[in-house]
Amino acid sequence: MAENNMIVYCKCTHRDLVSDESRDMLLKSLEQHGHDAVIVDDLCGLVSHNDPLLKAWVQYSKLIVIACYERAIQALFSMAEAESSPGSQIIILNPRVMPPEEIMSRVTSEVTGGSGGTPEKIAFSGLQEPWFPVIDRGRCQKCKLCFNFCLFGVYTIDEEANIRVSHPDNCKNNCAACARICPGRAIIFPKLNQPPFNGDEIDESKIQAPPVRLDLLNGTDIHSMLRNRGRQGGLFSAEPRKPVNMLEALHKRLDIPMSVLEGLSPSDLSRIQKRAFKAGDQDEK
Repeated sequence: MAENNMIVYCKCTHRDLVSDESRDMLLKSLEQHGHDAVIVDDLCGLVSHNDPLLKAWVQYSKLIVIACYERAIQALFSMAEAESSPGSQIIILNPRVMPPEEIMSRVTSEVTGGSGGTPEKIAFSGLQEPWFPVIDRGRCQKCKLCFNFCLFGVYTIDEEANIRVSHPDNCKNNCAACARICPGRAIIFPKLNQPPFNGDEIDESKIQAPPVRLDLLNGTDIHSMLRNRGRQGGLFSAEPRKPVNMLEALHKRLDIPMSVLEGLSPSDLSRIQKRAFKAGDQDEK
């Protein structure tokens, strides 16, 4: 039986994770070589909208995905419930760490022939940049810290106690706090630059270190801190800001964007404070 191959290249249009020069070289090479290929503006966008294309791609004998880190791609396909057929092969090439010449050399060694046509292009059709976590199932401890901590309802728990990213559009752009409290480093944000939260390899020797301490919030009224920001030299004051307040501590320790923290209502801030306590308590057990 003849091999049928497919190449999928994600441009990650919304982020400058790869230089324009490298991106242009890959696009030009894919067009010139005549391989059967699909060029996607944003692979995360297809996953967040449950696009059936991923399930179709894994049916090829050999699928080459040119995108980002291997753990991130595997987690994205898992979220899309795209399981490969027996005997099929998925090869993941990462342009964030591999030069385009090396990628195309690998492509040509793995794939022969093709239709000779122009690669199909799939434009992003969403209203906002896709930003959401995916889960490395092999590392998830089912501790529910992420579920208890997330204020925005991104996660749900299925009947087998598996954590699911059921509402990816609820996630706030550039917020990766849940990844930083995960004790197993199972949560990945594919567009993040910081390893290992972007799906890069994990240094197991550092996993034993405790995750971010959430119990430092104990006794702090966060929304009172928010109300007092103006008096402390906040966004709308010409006076210099005081060195530390709790919002800044949250931002520093969990990398929650200040725009997210400052946009929360008092009730939301109370909820995130309570959930932080709950996550901190579980960490102590």
